[in-house]
Amino acid sequence: MRSAQYLKTLPAAKVALLLERRVFPLYLMVAPSPYVLANANWILGELSSCLPEVLRENVYTALLKALLAPNAGCVSWRPVRASAAAALASLLQNGYKPIQWLPLLQATVAGVRMEKESEAAISLQLLTIAVETGREFVASYVPAIAAVVQVVTCKNLPSNSEPWPQVAELGFSAIAALAKAWEAALSDKDKSKGKDSDKWMVGCATVANVFSELLQRAWLVPLQEGAMPVKPQALCLSDASVLLKVILRYGQSSADVVEMKMESLVRVWANLVAASNGWDAHGDEPVFDCIDELIALQERCSIIQFSLSEVMPSSAPETCERSILDCVVTFLTTAIDSASSAACWRACRNVHALLHATQFSLEGEALMAFFVPRFCEVASRRLQQLTSMTVPLAKPLILVITVCFINLPEEVEKILCFDDNGPDVTEDGSCQGLLTLAEALAGLAESEADPSLSLESEMKITG
Repeated sequence: MRSAQYLKTLPAAKVALLLERRVFPLYLMVAPSPYVLANANWILGELSSCLPEVLRENVYTALLKALLAPNAGCVSWRPVRASAAAALASLLQNGYKPIQWLPLLQATVAGVRMEKESEAAISLQLLTIAVETGREFVASYVPAIAAVVQVVTCKNLPSNSEPWPQVAELGFSAIAALAKAWEAALSDKDKSKGKDSDKWMVGCATVANVFSELLQRAWLVPLQEGAMPVKPQALCLSDASVLLKVILRYGQSSADVVEMKMESLVRVWANLVAASNGWDAHGDEPVFDCIDELIALQERCSIIQFSLSEVMPSSAPETCERSILDCVVTFLTTAIDSASSAACWRACRNVHALLHATQFSLEGEALMAFFVPRFCEVASRRLQQLTSMTVPLAKPLILVITVCFINLPEEVEKILCFDDNGPDVTEDGSCQGLLTLAEALAGLAESEADPSLSLESEMKITG
């Protein structure tokens, strides 16, 4: 550690001279010691943040060669491969972009296919970082890479309710990174309307099917064998939400819904989401995105299990499988009630989209009666906890209560006119809660600050 820190203090020319004379020759030896080479990899990784620009390509080439080094006889070269992967990850995270990404991707895929879980785990971690740092460069390879990672991840998933091994969790993270890279690239293609749009649409179908097969293996196989899917860690649930969002986005017909088993996947996901209690502003973002896609899919081609007829009472035991709608409402109300300000704000936006979508459904009135009171109660409670009606979080809460009032005025008035101490009325008998809401909404509409309203339903309320 001290030697690396010392090297960082040297002039760039001297560092370059030392590497060229003392380190790079090690990678050209016919039979170098794996332990010496592992130390060389470590030094290059430590220096990745301060390497002279002219040496970065040479460092990358040397590390890539070490990453592909096979075992020599009975001697394991795993320390060489592990240290090379860590150094390459550090190099990428410090802004280096390879001239050609394909050799690195091929090397990581080869590592992912290795039989030992520890070897596959090393390559999955490097693959995730490579995809995250080079999204636009690796996007075209996503369908092929995702198919390989999906096979390896499925192979390591338990068929019962046992906790997932590390390689399975890392596989989910890698595929989630691939999904994000694909989505970002597809967005750019939509803007440019490139000539290869047909190729990308074929890729969309491939990616969606690969993700669907992975989630089916993770969630539906345990159910078929009589076990509940293991409750994943928050990170895995976030990654799974990224994959499900892609599946839902590319589902354009009822045939797609059936073929990719979207209803079953969404139902398991919804139950897992409703049972989660860890809030992370960044980690929960994919869950909110997935709810948006679910609502959009419901408008394109109705999901049977989304209907009110599937709703279970809130008093039902936890072992009782709950409906998609009930789980989504539970997640959103919990977010509004106790999550961070960012998560609460995003949940309020989901509420607007959900209310707007269900207004025009066949069971619109019944659905409104089911979740409008729940949304109103939790939004009112969170609003009362704020120190002022002018803080940023007040706006989304006010708009949620208002849209609830528009849909079910009598029910909402009953909620607003009572607090923990009983009826909340003024001296002349007027509802204090309703007056407070009206004043807050008027203040919001007259505010000189940019209200940042983005949803059509939000704009109509204050218009």
